[in-house]
Amino acid sequence: MNTRLAKICVDVVGCNKCEGISSAVFPYGREIGLSYVKPKLPAEVIFVAESPPGSRENFFYNEKSLDISFRERLFKLINLAGLKPVSSVAEFNTRGFYLADAINCRWNKNRTDEQQPSKKQLNIIINNCVEHLVNQIQALKPKAVVFLGKVAQKAGESQKVQEVLGHLNIPKRNIVRMPFILTAPVETEDLVTKLKVLSGMGRNLSDGE
Repeated sequence: MNTRLAKICVDVVGCNKCEGISSAVFPYGREIGLSYVKPKLPAEVIFVAESPPGSRENFFYNEKSLDISFRERLFKLINLAGLKPVSSVAEFNTRGFYLADAINCRWNKNRTDEQQPSKKQLNIIINNCVEHLVNQIQALKPKAVVFLGKVAQKAGESQKVQEVLGHLNIPKRNIVRMPFILTAPVETEDLVTKLKVLSGMGRNLSDGE
């Protein structure tokens, strides 16, 4: 991994900006895909989800994850939408796809509503983490970005993210906003339709670094 990506990884894992804001979000630790994979440069597509699961064992990039429902649904949508097909985390990485999170703290979503962050607290947490998302987009220089869900979309609307997307000259059609794929009250076909604008993206398995 190059020096820039290594620094982003260190910055995320060591971040404590949100300490004291919400006991549901901090201090369960941070997680980032760069701890697991050496992403393709430049990236084809960056998918931005909400946050890592509360348990490290269920993180998207953990090949031995016990809960693979998110991973399976994302792979299914990629395949149905006509992007280069994927069936594993390794293949996802080889295709030039990368999963980032709007919030890098592992989030305990099983806590009661009273213990979850308020809307104001959540906005602060998202804003605190935007810098990490911007750094990943800058470093990976993707051809497209897909925001999955309201939290990811909120991060994507920030001035800093908008500026980096503009600086990289990513076409507006390649910036896709979708419901969160595991809880979206829409049919799979509707999600596939949104993603089809990126049909054909993803490197061949024979592509080099």
